[in-house]
Amino acid sequence: MPVSVLVKVVATEDSLLPPFTGSLIRGLFFKILEDYSPGLGSGIHETPKIKPYSIKPLKPLSGKKGVKNSKWHIKKGEELTFGFGILDPNLEAEVLHAVVSMPDEIRIGKHTIQKEEIKITKISYERLMPGKTIMFFGITFKTPTSFKSPAGKAPGLFPEPQRIFHNLVNIWNEYAGEDLTIEKEQFIEWIEYNVHTKHYKLQTREIKIENYKVVGFKGIAAYLVTRPEDEEAEYILALLRLALISNIGTKRTYGMGVITAQDIARKTPITLTQEI
Repeated sequence: MPVSVLVKVVATEDSLLPPFTGSLIRGLFFKILEDYSPGLGSGIHETPKIKPYSIKPLKPLSGKKGVKNSKWHIKKGEELTFGFGILDPNLEAEVLHAVVSMPDEIRIGKHTIQKEEIKITKISYERLMPGKTIMFFGITFKTPTSFKSPAGKAPGLFPEPQRIFHNLVNIWNEYAGEDLTIEKEQFIEWIEYNVHTKHYKLQTREIKIENYKVVGFKGIAAYLVTRPEDEEAEYILALLRLALISNIGTKRTYGMGVITAQDIARKTPITLTQEI
């Protein structure tokens, strides 16, 4: 079943890190896997299908990053979090064993942090289907997000509903199992006619992933569903819940596309653990 792993840590020294740590946390993820079982990380990395994991970059537990001169200044004793998402039910047990076996002292770049707590949330694809629909929802894009475009075209830097749910339904259909498959073409056509951007406040940001500069957008967007009585509106809610684990868009495995989501009509956050 899909799994969300959030790791709470504390800085053991004053540190300087890049503001976006997706590559560093990705490297840590694979080191944890390889230390536990040689070949586990490389096997996951080399999978030819949609990648079965996502990365949540390092962030302060509370407040904002102290960024100055393009460096994130982390103070000794500061509490931080990072995380991983696992999408393939076949990998759940082995990856979780690796994660809970990580040492108490963790290296991120050149700096050491102390592990304090690991929070693991599991939910089956069946339970992601909420049994209710949604009519007005918001997405907060917490880390830079972009969507693939045809070769030679600029990346997609606006969260159109069709792009969001095309990306998410591909992930869902890859790992949810045949019995839960969503008919993609029909669903995306329904999205085109029945989900509309109501308002947005976005800004672009350039980040560095390995040796490349990548542009993505951050901010908020709200969407209105004009036929909330349809079955497809239930799929929307299921896919938004999946996105809390999977991220959205391209380079999810480097920490892009981390989101939170809100049911605006009901005035509640969309979560993995909420009662349905």
